[in-house]
Amino acid sequence: MEETELINRIKQGDKSALNTLIEDNYQAVFSYFYRNTGNYHQAKDLTQEVFTKVINKRLGSFSGGMLRRIGIAQTLLNDPEILILDEPTAGLDPYERVRFRNILSELSGNRIVLLSTHIVTDLEFIAGQIILLRGGQVLKMEHTDNLISSVNSKVWSAVLSQEEFNQVKHQHRIGNIMQKSDGMEVRIISDKKPLAQAVLIQPILEDVYTYYFGGLHK
Repeated sequence: MEETELINRIKQGDKSALNTLIEDNYQAVFSYFYRNTGNYHQAKDLTQEVFTKVINKRLGSFSGGMLRRIGIAQTLLNDPEILILDEPTAGLDPYERVRFRNILSELSGNRIVLLSTHIVTDLEFIAGQIILLRGGQVLKMEHTDNLISSVNSKVWSAVLSQEEFNQVKHQHRIGNIMQKSDGMEVRIISDKKPLAQAVLIQPILEDVYTYYFGGLHK
């Protein structure tokens, strides 16, 4: 089939012509994704999503996770050395968020991925290095493990009554709160022991954010 004829038939909405184009290019696109990701299953998934699952469907009919994967696949066709993503997992359900995070983690093996997000858990699973920005200025730039280590001995846990909590929340940075049968289990970020009953616990990346940007009382 001549290229001009094929293009004209596609423009006219000829589904068989579109299928021909997909079939002829499937292996080439798969090879491209495999060369860039180094992962057979990921390359296969990307190829199928772009050239098989999207056929005869409007983009608006896809889930947020699918749209983001299609966007990544289209971007990779240009063979970029740097990917810049802004809040890529916002609005995704837990399953789609995990799957998308895994795709980004694999892609970062052979290219630079710059990820801007307020969803701290995404960074904990994806980022090798984190830059904290405040007011347009670089506050910290560290490898993820070093950044978490910077708040060692600053993260405490205590079970409080509602009255105790009302006092503490105005004096210290507060992280996660969980209701328990015997009171409220409160995560407190403080340079010094905040309460007699408080015990040191292992920090996570969310504690870093709370420490540098303020917690509940802010």
